[in-house]
Formats: sequence, C-alpha cells, structure tokens
Amino acid sequence: ILKKRARTEVCTADGVCTFIIDIINNGTSTYNGPLTVIDNYPSGAPTSSTFGPSPPWTCGPNGPGQFRCDNPGIVLMPGASTSIVVKAVMPANYQSDSVENCAAVKAIPGEVDLTNNKACAKERFRHPNGGQPILRITKVCGGSLAGAAAVSCRITVSSVGTAAPTGPVRVNDAATLVSGGAPVQIQTVTPDGAEWACGPVPANALSCQIPGAVMTPGTSRYFDVTVSANGEFENCARGSYGPAQGDDVVYPIGQACAKGGGPST
Repeated sequence: ILKKRARTEVCTADGVCTFIIDIINNGTSTYNGPLTVIDNYPSGAPTSSTFGPSPPWTCGPNGPGQFRCDNPGIVLMPGASTSIVVKAVMPANYQSDSVENCAAVKAIPGEVDLTNNKACAKERFRHPNGGQPILRITKVCGGSLAGAAAVSCRITVSSVGTAAPTGPVRVNDAATLVSGGAPVQIQTVTPDGAEWACGPVPANALSCQIPGAVMTPGTSRYFDVTVSANGEFENCARGSYGPAQGDDVVYPIGQACAKGGGPST
C-alpha cells in the first residue's frame, strides 16, 4: 500500500514544497526484494525534484514532470513501512495556487490488490515571485428618486493582480440615510451569474460571496441592488477574501461608497 502526504500545508516562500511517500506492507508475509516508485506532478512540472534517503533509494528523471525511484533490496515485515521524502522546487512562473504530487509503487510478484498502490497530496503555493491577488471594489448608484420607490446600485469587484484569490470573496453591503443615519432597506439583489451566493432580501444589510477561483486576473463581477429610501442615502460595500484552506487569514479589499436618491436636477 502507498500513501502520500504533504509535510506542510503551504510551500515555503521561495517555492519549495515537501511531500512524504509512505510504502506499507499491509500483507501477512514479509517482503524481501526490490521496490520501484514513480513520482509525478499533475499540476505542473517542478524546476527540480530531489528524493531521500539516498542510499538506499536511487532516483532520477523518468520523463516530463516524472521521476523514478528504485530500491534494489528492502525487507518489510507485515505492518512495517518505509518512507521517501520528496522536495520540489517550483518555477518562478508557476501559475496554480496549489502543487499536486502523485506517486505509485510498482506491483510486486503475487500482489493482488493494486488499487491502493497510488496516492496524491497537495500543498498550497503562495506565488512568492509576484503572483499576488489584488481586488478592487467600486459602487455606482442612481442619483434621483424621480418618484420611484427604489434606486438601483451596482457593486463591482475587479481582479487586477496577477493571481486569483484563495478562499471566497465576500462583499457586505448596507445603506443609511444621509440625514440622520437611519438604516435603509435593500429590497432586491441581482447577481451577474450563478457563482454568487447572496443572503435574503429585503434586509438592512446584505452579504454576497463568490468563489475566489472565479476571480482570475482581469475578471470583473458585479451584483445589482435596489434600495428604498425617502431621501438621499449613502450605500457602502466592504469586501474581503479568504481564508484559504489550511489557514484563517482574511484579507480586506477595502470599501466603496456611493450616494443615491438625491433630489431631481
């Protein structure tokens, strides 16, 4: 049986990711002989990949993004295990937000169950060389009530960085009267696509979120709200993204405010 695990949740700041391959004898008899493990990177090839301990393992390239490790002779009692430490250095232009490393141990003579001979593990990649998510939030509201029961506002989130954010992107929206500061009710919300998930309306405050993976560089997404007010109001939206899987960090985007419902001109 082969198991693969990430040594840490996140690759180092200089792009080094470490994984561990565990090979376990889950049979009832002792194995004495050679072992071969094939290791690869489905999410993108590393600049280099090193393996240890060496000896007894001898490892080297086995094709694009693939490596082979051979142990000429090992003794594994029932229940015993041996491990290989994998250290990958990812290229500066690596695009994905995670590094996936997969391994498979070649079948030994007489082995029947081959379904547990393969395993994969992932580590988050922080893009230390400039691949950083940057989000901007803007808001525009209609200026005049003009006898209408509600005023429309559009909240737009734009991805202007070099990577998509990790974790969900959240926007909290609320409006108050300019005179007196009383809350103004948000009547409706209309997202620009099904990826948005928004809270119920009518409400004095609204929260909407969209998966960070959707916000690739250059993408802008929005949702429209209608606000009912007897007079001029200010509508403010505050944004954030995160946390990513494995941490609890939430990154603020900032806020955008716009006034609406003013007198007709």
